[in-house]
Amino acid sequence: MKVRIVNNEPSGIYTDDFLIKNSNKIINGQLVSDWQLTEILPNENLLKPIWNGSEWIEGATPEEIAEQELEKQKLLKQQQYEELLETDWYVIRFIERGIPIPEEITQQRQEIINRYS
Repeated sequence: MKVRIVNNEPSGIYTDDFLIKNSNKIINGQLVSDWQLTEILPNENLLKPIWNGSEWIEGATPEEIAEQELEKQKLLKQQQYEELLETDWYVIRFIERGIPIPEEITQQRQEIINRYS
């Protein structure tokens, strides 16, 4: 597998077979054999990977990274909310009527809280 680099950004991942079979073809306005390629795949943790000639580095600004992290946190909070929602009625019943929450429900809720903390 090789990564095509266009303007220092990843532009697709290709197998060696594809590159050999299509080496004499023009794809996206460039002869495949002239493509800039690397065998080093971009790290999944990079928001906007940029090739510096020897490795992939982060191309996102600190603000973009912070915004991405905030979006991840919002998604996790939404997932936690949805999981807890299924057993919220036990808590409401306890508050309104004093009926104890079963221990397995308390444990389940605590596991959900711990997983997202």
